[in-house]
Amino acid sequence: MSTPLRNTVIARRLFATAGSNLNDTAWDSRKRSVLEELFLQLPALRQLTASSLHTSFEVTDKNIFLLVSMEESMQRSMVFQSKSQVSNDMYAHEVFKVCAEQAALPERFEQSLRSIEDPAAHPHLAQMRQLIWQHRKNGRIHISSSLQGEWVDIPHVTSTLPGTGRVEVDVQLLTIGKSEVKASLLGDLVCPIRQIQLFHRGKAIRLHRHPLFRKMSDTMYLSRLMHDCTTVCARIEIEYDWVNGQPHRLTLEPLCGSSGDEGQANVLRSQA
Repeated sequence: MSTPLRNTVIARRLFATAGSNLNDTAWDSRKRSVLEELFLQLPALRQLTASSLHTSFEVTDKNIFLLVSMEESMQRSMVFQSKSQVSNDMYAHEVFKVCAEQAALPERFEQSLRSIEDPAAHPHLAQMRQLIWQHRKNGRIHISSSLQGEWVDIPHVTSTLPGTGRVEVDVQLLTIGKSEVKASLLGDLVCPIRQIQLFHRGKAIRLHRHPLFRKMSDTMYLSRLMHDCTTVCARIEIEYDWVNGQPHRLTLEPLCGSSGDEGQANVLRSQA
């Protein structure tokens, strides 16, 4: 007589109220959303080999709950039974690993908020911050720290990482706007933190104008530089995304010689 496949429920989520009029598309979309969040919160679920995820529903008088379980695979079960003494129960190991991640989730949530590590170099940090950012407007997020999970509050988070990088690169101005300019790079733009190339020479990029560099006199100054086809040594501030650590905002700082800067003459070279 064969041993029944083992099945462990790892999540029970309120899915809908009893009698909800959801069409198939909305039903599937909601279920897919729950599973995607589980994968982001519990990375071990993406590495299952001795089991697979299954979903089912539990209906009460008032609500419908989505049950997510880890079911032992048939192939692994046969291997498990074929050995007289099994020293490595892979299914039990996978369940233990997922449960350990659930128990550690509250601390991981807190660390994701206060960590000073680079999310670009730590994918699990970026994944957790992605979820936090998606739910920030709600002010709270449901984390799968147990079978039922729990709601935790999301404090105010900024869109950029603390600290910025600055680079200098030659550009030629193409258009001048009230709050931004468009410029063509005359050299490669390299990220100062990771030393990776963001844009190649010749790329047209948009630069936000620094708040101190938006006066009418500054606009006239930039327009004159553009009209004269002057090569400008631009000082660019690079801000990095809080979620994934990627550069997402480039700001043109005041040029020397403009009203927003009290330095000496701007570093300019007229094109031949």
